[in-house]
Amino acid sequence: MAEEKNANESFSKYLGKIFDGRTAKGRAHVAMATYAVLGGIIFYFMTRPPRPPKQPVTEEDMECVDFSTYNLPSSKV
Repeated sequence: MAEEKNANESFSKYLGKIFDGRTAKGRAHVAMATYAVLGGIIFYFMTRPPRPPKQPVTEEDMECVDFSTYNLPSSKV
């Protein structure tokens, strides 16, 4: 248990030194990490497979829509 706590503290201190906001090098690391995450998100959305086409709306579907919109009870009190 003590070893895990010590390992977590040393890892957070290590990251704190790399991403130190008080130094130019630390701020540069933050900027590079931000660009890397944004690039990864863009890469993901550009390379994912396309969605399958939607099924066309049938007459039965339109009947349900017409029924639900035109036959609502009035809310007059």
